[in-house]
Amino acid sequence: MATQHTVTLRPRHIMYTNTWGSAADSIRALCNIACSNSSDRRGANMPRITPSNTLWPTHGPTPGSGDHRSSPKRSIISSSLQSARNLFRPAHGTAWQKAMPSHPTTVSVDMGHSLTLNGDPSTLSTQHLSYCSALAVLSDWNGCTFDTRTLMHLTGSSLEHGLFNQDAGELIAMLKDSLASGGKIIWVGGVDSQSDFSLAMSLDQTHAGRQPLRELLDSPGVCVTIAGASGIEIKADGTFTLTENIGRGVLSEQEVERLNHFA
Repeated sequence: MATQHTVTLRPRHIMYTNTWGSAADSIRALCNIACSNSSDRRGANMPRITPSNTLWPTHGPTPGSGDHRSSPKRSIISSSLQSARNLFRPAHGTAWQKAMPSHPTTVSVDMGHSLTLNGDPSTLSTQHLSYCSALAVLSDWNGCTFDTRTLMHLTGSSLEHGLFNQDAGELIAMLKDSLASGGKIIWVGGVDSQSDFSLAMSLDQTHAGRQPLRELLDSPGVCVTIAGASGIEIKADGTFTLTENIGRGVLSEQEVERLNHFA
């Protein structure tokens, strides 16, 4: 008779809680290792973030401080923009600024007025001379230009009524004194006062018992020019331009001598 063996099976007590807990710990460890490796790879190319280089948000105060300070990020951007602007901003006194030429302007003298420039390089000009005449007196030569220049537009070529708010005779007497060291005088008769007779009558006018224009022209050491034109422009160096094709132009020495026959 066969012997019967009885096997008793004892059930195992499986701790499901401990089993799942160990699995969770394993997964967490794997994640930590992966994150550590990823950080190591990024760390080779990225700077370490420290409190000193952290850019705080621009819409709020810096953490840990009670005041609202300007954002470092905004300061960096503003500084970059300012640097870019400075690249295109010329420095004070650069060569291109110093090389810019100063163009003298033209100052016009109207009928019945007189104008004196002192040390001004502007061009003096008067136009529309008909029965009127122009008188220019240049003095104080400095080797390059005349420091003092006077231009008057005499209405009707008259000394008594030629200037609206000034006595032309007295002004001419003062200008004569300024020619003590020499100078230049230019008389321009208008298109209707440029004939020999009209020029002679204008220059021989009497004012307060004297002949101011004749006395002015006879000043020693001066250069005298008499012309006929409808306008004149006079530069600081004494050169002048008459209006073209309107007037007889500059009189020659022989023509000036003929004027004396009418005296």
